[in-house]
Formats: sequence, C-alpha cells, structure tokens
Amino acid sequence: MSVRAFALCGVCALGCIRNLPSPGAGAGRVVGLAEYAVLDHQDFAYTIAWSPDSEAVAYTHLTAKAFAASWWSGAGLHVRKRAELNGTDADVEALAFSPDGRALASASRDGSLRLHDVATGVLSATCPVGEPLTAVAFAPSGNEVWVGTASGWVKALSLPGCVPGDQVRHGSEEVRALAVAPDGRLFAGGWEQTLAQYAPPQGLKRVAAWSMGACVNDVTLDRAGRVLGVALSEGKAERSFEIYQREKRGQVELSRPGDRAALVEGEGGRPLRTWFAHRGVVATAAVSPDGQTLASGGWDKRLVVNGVAGGEAFERTFGWSVRRVRFSPDGRFLAVAAWTPQTAGESTRPPSAVVYRVLYASP
Repeated sequence: MSVRAFALCGVCALGCIRNLPSPGAGAGRVVGLAEYAVLDHQDFAYTIAWSPDSEAVAYTHLTAKAFAASWWSGAGLHVRKRAELNGTDADVEALAFSPDGRALASASRDGSLRLHDVATGVLSATCPVGEPLTAVAFAPSGNEVWVGTASGWVKALSLPGCVPGDQVRHGSEEVRALAVAPDGRLFAGGWEQTLAQYAPPQGLKRVAAWSMGACVNDVTLDRAGRVLGVALSEGKAERSFEIYQREKRGQVELSRPGDRAALVEGEGGRPLRTWFAHRGVVATAAVSPDGQTLASGGWDKRLVVNGVAGGEAFERTFGWSVRRVRFSPDGRFLAVAAWTPQTAGESTRPPSAVVYRVLYASP
C-alpha cells in the first residue's frame, strides 16, 4: 500500500538557525543529545537536509494541500514566512542544497526535479526527467545535479537549464541514495544491494562496486569523503498492508541479519563497523562529519546514535517510522524526519521533524 493512499505528498520547509554556539564542538566522542527544536509535530515528514553552512535546514512533509514552503529563523526556529509552491501528489523523496547554499533541489516521484531559491522560496525551475525520482545530489562545482530514479538510473542535469547529460545504469531496482565526496566522487546505493562509486569527471563512469548483501536504503559521507554511513534492510523498504497491520497490532518485527547500519570504507568498500540496533527496516544512516559517530533510524520508531569507539548508545523514540537523519556539516546538530500518527490530537502528537544539539566530550 502506497503512502499516497493516506494523504497528498510534499511540503518543503526551510529553516535558518542563527545565534548558535561558536564552532569547535562538532567532533569527537558524542555523550548526548539535547536542546532540540521541534519543526513539525503534525505531518508526515519524509526527508531532511542541511545547507553547507549549517544555518538552514529543509524538510519535506505532507499537508492537507500540496507543496508549501516555510522559513524559520532565530534560536527557537520561529516561523517567518509560508508560501504555496507548485503542488504534487507524488512522494518527495529527496532534498539537496547547492554547494553555495542558494538553491534547494527536491526530487519527486512525479518525475520532476524542482529547484527553489532559498532566499525567497521562489520555485525557480521545474525539470521533467520522465520517470519517478528517488535521490538527488549536487556536484561540488554546483554546475550539475544528479538524480537517482526508481528504474535504477543515475542521471546528470547541467545547470542552469537542467540540460540532460550523462547517465549510467546503476541496477534494475530503485536508486535510494546519492552521496558526493569533496573531490567529486559520487556514491550510489539502491535496492539491488549494491553500493557503487562513480567518477563524474569521466562521464559518470563506474569505477567500483561492492555487494552489500542487503538492500541499500541510505548513504552518507563524512567530511573527508573517506567513510560512508549506510542503512540496509533484509528486503526492499516498501510499506505493505501487512506491515501496517503488524504495526497497528503493536507487533515487534523479527530480528533479521540484513537489517543493519554500517560504516563502510570509501575506498575499497570494506565494512568498518556494523550495528544491529533496529528491528525491521533500517531506513537511514548518517555518519558524523568527523566519521566517528553513526546515527540510524528505522521503522521501529527509533533513532539510535552510536560511537565508533564504543561507549553508550543514545536513543530517541518517535511516533512512527524514522525516515531520515542528518548531521549538520559542522557536526553540532542532528536533524530527524519521521512520520507521526494522524489520529492523536495536535498537542499530543510526537514530533515529526526535530533538530537536536549534539553534545561532545570535552577535548
């Protein structure tokens, strides 16, 4: 059963976080999460992304209408402006800020890549790709954007104008995530259980591929581009009527070897550390900028934060499936997008889009 059976999809919310502590604490051993700001406790949140300077956060979520945009500012993330954008009744699966932070790209299953001006919220371009889109990433130069498709392709679009460029067949299943290293290497993962590396300067040529032995649902990179955070599941992360019924009955998913989060070496694809912290699908995995922490989220309603060197794991529970987690580029914050039950009253609903402050041990 598609989520579209429940409601219309797609809201894009932009937030500016200012008056923050000075940089310097965003590395090392994590000792906790604190002082979170709730961005949304009403809608299904699908995905969330940070701007390169860590001062803006964007997320997609459902409303009773269609695509809308909200801006947030100040330490408390108060609403500053809200505007309607071109609507879509298809899931908006992925977001990415441009390297200069001026544009926000959203990838939708309606087959369109949309570019928004971050300063004004204006929808500056709609680029039809012709098939459902499931992932998006900007090239480091900002002159090109890459999209992953539901049929297994990775395609390049040149900017401005969204001119179609190179494309490569990643596999026969959905491309679920794209991650870009500072040197331009592009990593892609999907449901055909393969994690692959491409070299865009050579025309999206595949230079390496590693079998993960499970479906790849999410891929992130540390700041240096050396460590990958990977979310995996035993089967495809597709929601079905059977799954909804089990959740409704409160049944705990079985423990399966494929449901795991892992840190993987960016060169060679060697597993560095694996965690079996979730029951059921692990939907998302975010590696911290320093490569020392992995945050994962799953359909078991849990956010789990683990350190590479061990120590205590930190957990938070949400009202429903955790869809996406992302560290801010400076490592000081962790953003989470999740679904929230639609039956509870607004004041009692658990949060669906949250920003946590990450606490690190003193140097």
